[in-house]
Amino acid sequence: MTYFWLIKEAFTSLWRHKLRSFFAVVGIMVGIAAVIVLVSLGKGVEKDVTKTVEGIGTNLIVVISGKLDMESGNFGQGQMSNPANFISGDILKREDVDEIAKVEGVKAVAPIALAPGSVTTAAKFSGAMIIGTNPAMQEVMTGFSIKYGRFISADDADKRYIVVGDMVREQLFEDKDNIVGEKISIGKDEYEIIGQLDKPKDAGQLFSSDYDSMALILMDEAKRINDGEDKIMRIAISATDANAVAPTVERIKANMLERHKDDEFSVLTQEQMLDMFSSIIGLLTTAVSAIGAISLIVGGIGISSVMFMSVADRTREIGVRKAIGATRGAIMVQFLIESVVLSLFGGALGLAVALLTNRIIGARSVLEPVLTSGVIVLALGFCIGVGVLFGLIPAARAALKDPVEALKQE
Repeated sequence: MTYFWLIKEAFTSLWRHKLRSFFAVVGIMVGIAAVIVLVSLGKGVEKDVTKTVEGIGTNLIVVISGKLDMESGNFGQGQMSNPANFISGDILKREDVDEIAKVEGVKAVAPIALAPGSVTTAAKFSGAMIIGTNPAMQEVMTGFSIKYGRFISADDADKRYIVVGDMVREQLFEDKDNIVGEKISIGKDEYEIIGQLDKPKDAGQLFSSDYDSMALILMDEAKRINDGEDKIMRIAISATDANAVAPTVERIKANMLERHKDDEFSVLTQEQMLDMFSSIIGLLTTAVSAIGAISLIVGGIGISSVMFMSVADRTREIGVRKAIGATRGAIMVQFLIESVVLSLFGGALGLAVALLTNRIIGARSVLEPVLTSGVIVLALGFCIGVGVLFGLIPAARAALKDPVEALKQE
């Protein structure tokens, strides 16, 4: 009953000074809303990336240039022996593709080479990503499906054929649904579209445009565009089955070490790629959320100011309560409850604003924010912490007032 009375008194006191209470609440509201929205966006991106990586294919292994310390799980510092290797197109070779194909447990191998240039028609331009690969790409990336036409094959070696994503179709041919047989250009060279990719059904919305923007040609064509150099950025590999992934990774590493130094390449599984992306997204989310949390500090200062003014306004009341037997602890608890109530009210409004903001973002963009119960509990915990922390000094000041001196105040 005592605590109920204290809570009632807290609401009465705060309502008595509505304007200054409101400004203190706004700071907490903005801070909580910012943190919840930013964390929700981070979780949404993580979910989208997970869906995209898992939708690429099954039993996937990727060889990349550069060294990543996958065992430590620390992707922030110290794992890159030579950062320049990550963007190098000169380390991985066709010989690596051919030799990896012979490794036990490997089902299919596809090189991924980037080629410069723009995909155009006579009057239009597409921001397509031109990729040189081989026919095994469709077997490795099982998320690829052909909507119209067919995929490039070994028989196309002496022909200029290309397979394009849906974004290319939309940018170059607008409302035309089937563009197989149409001609497009890369630089001065004309290519015939023999296949049109369908949007992967299991891909995340945020990164699905990466599929849609692809324009796939054979490696020999990419090599010609790259002035006689392969420029292989990645090697994608499909293991025979899920149980074969781990031992196959070790065999691929041993195979690569026959031709490369240890710091020139990394072999990643789907799970490791997801861990890496999750780690990076987590670090970014934490950093951005920490910036948003500055508003909580501002709100806490606002609460502290309100509580100091409340103590000053109620000095005589404090004296009367002490005179009739109220302890210092009871006085302190009363003002701390007021501070926490103020903070929790701001947190509740912040949660409402965050939910509304997440709904708007989800409706207006391809990214769907993910709000978990853990984030809500953490946010409310922050509210209580801010209320106690910034209300502690004003509450202590009220508790330490001398009752005789307090009663003299008008």
